[in-house]
Amino acid sequence: MEYSTLKIKTITQAERGRELLLARGYRARIRRSAVTADTEGCGYSIQVNCGYDTAAGILSREGIHVLGRGEP
Repeated sequence: MEYSTLKIKTITQAERGRELLLARGYRARIRRSAVTADTEGCGYSIQVNCGYDTAAGILSREGIHVLGRGEP
């Protein structure tokens, strides 16, 4: 099974994104990012059991900005 990690700026957006992915049948969980730059905010990520492009597309259509790929 393929897993992807998406970097999200805030816990609020990470929680909203997780709920959106769960509602579409994916397994998703929030993780605190280990190291972040000041420009990336607090630093959270969503780990989801689908491809990065699929998950990022779902989130971006719902207004959640994905900062990039996170560490697996």
